[in-house]
Amino acid sequence: MFSKNNGARCDTKFKSLLHIQLSVPANRKITFFSPAQEKNVLQEFKINFSSGDFIDWKKMEKKPWIVCAEFLKAIEEKNFKTVNRILDAGFDIDTELKVQRTAISICASNGWYEIAHLLMTRGCSLSLKTDKGETPLHLAVQRSDFNLVELLLENRADVTSVDHLKKTVLHHACQMGCLRITTLLAEYSNSNIINMKDGRSKTPLMYACHKGCLPMITCLLSKGAKVNESDLKGNSPLIHAISNQLCSPEMIRVLLDAGADIHHSNSGNETALLYACRIFSQNSMYNSNVRDILLLLIESGSDVKAKNRLCETALHLAVGFQDEILIRKLLNYGADVNATTSINMVPLVCACKRGPHEIISLLIDAGARFNFGFQQKYIWTRWPLPADEFNNPCGKFVSLILNLMDKFNEGPPPLKNLCRNTIRKSLPKSIENSALCLPLPMSLIRYILFSD
Repeated sequence: MFSKNNGARCDTKFKSLLHIQLSVPANRKITFFSPAQEKNVLQEFKINFSSGDFIDWKKMEKKPWIVCAEFLKAIEEKNFKTVNRILDAGFDIDTELKVQRTAISICASNGWYEIAHLLMTRGCSLSLKTDKGETPLHLAVQRSDFNLVELLLENRADVTSVDHLKKTVLHHACQMGCLRITTLLAEYSNSNIINMKDGRSKTPLMYACHKGCLPMITCLLSKGAKVNESDLKGNSPLIHAISNQLCSPEMIRVLLDAGADIHHSNSGNETALLYACRIFSQNSMYNSNVRDILLLLIESGSDVKAKNRLCETALHLAVGFQDEILIRKLLNYGADVNATTSINMVPLVCACKRGPHEIISLLIDAGARFNFGFQQKYIWTRWPLPADEFNNPCGKFVSLILNLMDKFNEGPPPLKNLCRNTIRKSLPKSIENSALCLPLPMSLIRYILFSD
C-alpha cells in the first residue's frame, strides 16, 4: 500500500471524498484518494480497465486497492465479464468500495438491477449497512424501485433491519406514500414488524395516515396494524389522519371501524375533535369536506365537553368557522354553551369577535351568558366609552358586546326559550337522538333542536 512518504499523491483534505478500505495486514496503511487522484495513480500503473487487459493477480495482494477500483469501475460500467473475472480470482464481494458502501449497496442506491442480480447470485451479503445504517433494501425502497425491492425480498433481504433513525423499510415506504412497495413489504412482514416504532415512536400506520393514503391504511390494518398506538407527542393514527389535507370522512370512518379510540388525547390534551377544530381553523381549510369530518366525529361519540390545555372546548374553536350547522350539531350533542377557558372566556364572547349575528343569536337562545374574562376591566367604565378607550381594540370589542346586550336584554327571555332550554337540559347527552322520541309534534321537536 502506498503512503504519502513513498510517492502516492494524497492530500488529507480529500480523505472524506473516497475511503478505500480492504482486508489488509495491520501494518498496512489505508490511503485516501479523490476520483482525480485515483485516476492519476491508476495511469501510473498503466492499467486500462475498459480493455480488460491482463492483470498480474500475483501482485494483487500488494495492490488490493487497484483491484477494488477496477471492481467499482466494472460495476459502474455494468461490465459483467470483468465483474465475474475479479470475483473468480478470489476478490471479496462484500468489500467496501466507498465509505461503508459495498457493491450491492451502490447498485441499490443507483437502481442497477442487472448488476445487483449478478451480485446476489454470487452470494453478496444483504445485511451490511451504510454509515446511516441503511441496508440495500433501505436504499432500494428510498428510490421507490419496485422491481429491485422485489428482487431483494426474493433473495431474503431482512425487513426487520433498522437504520440510524430506527426506521424499517416499511416506515420509509409509508412515509413516501409508495403503495405498491408498501403492499409488497407487508406480505413479507408479520404483525411485530407492522407495528414497529421508529426513533420518534411512530408506526408505519401513522406515516400512512399522515400521508393520507386510504388504500395504504386499509392494507396495514388488514395485516394487523394497531390503531391506538401513540407517538412521542401522544398523537394516534386518527389524529395523524386529520392532520393531512387529503383527509376524508371515509378515512376517518375506516379508522373508527377498526377500533380507533375517539376519546384519546395527545400531549396537548386534544382529542381528535379538538385537534381537528384547531388544525382546520389555523389553516383556513374549512369547507364542506371538513364539515363532514367534524360532524362524523361528533356523531361517532366524541366528547364535545372535552377541553384542551387552554381549557377550550370544541364549541370555542368551532364558532370561528361561522358555520351554523356545525354549532347546532355541537349544541344538540351536549356542548356546554357557557364553558370557560383558562382566561374565563365563553363561546359567546368568541362568537362576538367573528360573527355572524345568526350564530350569536343561536348561542343566546341556547342559554349562553356573557362572561368577559380578561376584558372584564372595561365593562364598568363609563358608557359610552371615552374616545381614547373606544379606539382601543379591546374597547371596540366591548362596545359591540354592550350593544348586543342592550339588544337581547330589553326584556325577559321569551317563555318558549325558557321551555326549550328546560327540556334540553332534561334530555340525555345526545339531544338530537333523544328529542325524536319525545311525544311532541315534529314542529316542536325541530324547535327544540334549533332546526326551526
